[in-house]
Amino acid sequence: MIINDRIKHLISELGLNNNSFSNAVGVKPTVIYNIVDGRKSAPSYTLLNKIALSFDNIDMNWLITGSGNMLKEPFEASPKPKRDENIPATFLRRYEEMTVENYKLKQLVYKLQGEKKITGFDIAAEPELKGIKKK
Repeated sequence: MIINDRIKHLISELGLNNNSFSNAVGVKPTVIYNIVDGRKSAPSYTLLNKIALSFDNIDMNWLITGSGNMLKEPFEASPKPKRDENIPATFLRRYEEMTVENYKLKQLVYKLQGEKKITGFDIAAEPELKGIKKK
């Protein structure tokens, strides 16, 4: 059995089809199709790495060489979860928090500058602070 056949066998044993497997590993369905059904292209290192990262229990030695067992240990049929889909929301929330923190710090700098406790900070060069009144 060549590596293309082992990947096809793996997909079948996981209870997936080519599309769901491609989604699980993060590649386009045509990549998997060309390896297991189409041109029988050799899988790239990148694809093999994505398979290893997506499915913990796959014995990569088996996948690459055919030696040993397909699974390292008893397998649960679901792939590792992908990255947190809330990253954009989390990033935006943290960005907003930092913007508020920066605003408060700049207000403090402005106040200290007015009290002659700090120099060399050009408040006019900070466009988001225009209109802030000295306290």
